[in-house]
Amino acid sequence: MTIDLIIKIIISLLPAVIMLLVFMFMDSYKLMDIKSVVIAIAIGSLAAVVSYFVNDPLVGLIAEKVAAAKDMALYDAEDMVWKYYSRYGAPIIEEFFKGFILVYLIRTNKIGFNIDAAIYGFGLGAGFAIIENLYYVYVLATDTNLTVFIIRGFGTAVMHGGTMTLFAIIAKTMTDRKVWGEWGGFIPGFLTAAVFHSFYNHFFFNPLILTLLNVITVPVILMIIFKRSEKFLQNWLGVGFDSDQELLDMVNQGKVVDTKVGEYLQSIKDRFPGEVVFDMICLLRVHLELSMRAKGVLMMREAGVDVEPDADLKDKFNELHFLEDNIGKTGMMALGPFLHQSSQDLWQLHMLGKEV
Repeated sequence: MTIDLIIKIIISLLPAVIMLLVFMFMDSYKLMDIKSVVIAIAIGSLAAVVSYFVNDPLVGLIAEKVAAAKDMALYDAEDMVWKYYSRYGAPIIEEFFKGFILVYLIRTNKIGFNIDAAIYGFGLGAGFAIIENLYYVYVLATDTNLTVFIIRGFGTAVMHGGTMTLFAIIAKTMTDRKVWGEWGGFIPGFLTAAVFHSFYNHFFFNPLILTLLNVITVPVILMIIFKRSEKFLQNWLGVGFDSDQELLDMVNQGKVVDTKVGEYLQSIKDRFPGEVVFDMICLLRVHLELSMRAKGVLMMREAGVDVEPDADLKDKFNELHFLEDNIGKTGMMALGPFLHQSSQDLWQLHMLGKEV
């Protein structure tokens, strides 16, 4: 392998990876561990492979029809079709496959905040760009100058990470706010990513100027969003921790009847057996303890302190699941208003459960 080829590979791959590491370093709460980021890169890489095996046959099929209709050589038809397909078809296909896993993670509350959504999204985009750029190094490296790989590394790769980060943040925000129902909130994020991708592929400006604009604007926009998301997390931690502590104290002191939870349980006690109502109070206690534990872990991570898992954490989760089974689906729905059920609160239990 020649020095020239090594330089082209490094320039093609390094910018997106460096940006991803910067985002991880900025995450003072350590919401995404290395394993999760590696998985995101791997899934993004797989999305690039799948997109290739979708895009290539589609271009070939369309080119055959165009060549037959216009009585032109297939090679010329492929060039013409790819010019338009890269602007309008490829962005839709590629953003769909990159974003598929994000939809699953957000819907199952495995992503709790915009911060981890942004990191996971950029990881997916970086993985996609790594495979795509390696492919172009393989195809073009021997007869293409270094400028092309500078554009691909600092422009196209950063673009892939940026579009997926926008997809993730917009989708997370809109689904949290229940905009357009359970699934409709993903549409604006997907369309934003596809339009941004399409705009980039039009090359309205000189490719080097477009790359420079991309390198400057995308990181700045993403960092602004990142910092705003971290501010939201700080506020949520403060309010959530105080309210959980207050309610847990009331439960442990046997004064739950004096709380809004107690008033609510009194109003529904005729609908459930006494032992189920008792299990509801126990479930609330365990849920609050786990919730506070998760928030405490986040606060200590923000302070740079590593936290060892509690020895009784597994027992707590076993008790939680046991109580959920005893209470049943109807009882859990009745208790829902007082079990923090926002995506952030569900996510914190998921995060804590990974320590078990």
